[in-house]
Amino acid sequence: MNDPSLGSPTRIDPYEDYVDFSIPWDLNTSFTLSYADQGPLPARDNRIRRSAYTAASLNLNGSVKLTETLRFGFSTNYDFVNKTPAFTNLDITKDLHCWQITGNWRPFGPTRGYFVTIAAKSSLLQDLKLSRNKTFLNY
Repeated sequence: MNDPSLGSPTRIDPYEDYVDFSIPWDLNTSFTLSYADQGPLPARDNRIRRSAYTAASLNLNGSVKLTETLRFGFSTNYDFVNKTPAFTNLDITKDLHCWQITGNWRPFGPTRGYFVTIAAKSSLLQDLKLSRNKTFLNY
């Protein structure tokens, strides 16, 4: 006898006890293609005409809020013309009730480095913060 009050013998979602699908997240992608050409220029002895330039890149960025007080984000870009990643940026934010910790890491590229800041959240104490960084300028 199939009694609906007893429940279903097979579960609709077998992963509901293992994976939390309600975690807020977002992912954005974009593709950029550009072409630049100076066009014809009047002839001059000292003027060098630059060749046409084409750029194509794929951009990805997103974030995930792992807990109510912890957020992780990323941003990256891949250049198809030079076949290299143009930049990658990883950031994390932790809310500690009256304080906030923010961190940013650029693992490679011309602007590689990290930034970490611990700051009071109160507007009265906005100057109370501790910052540490290491950038391409002080490597």
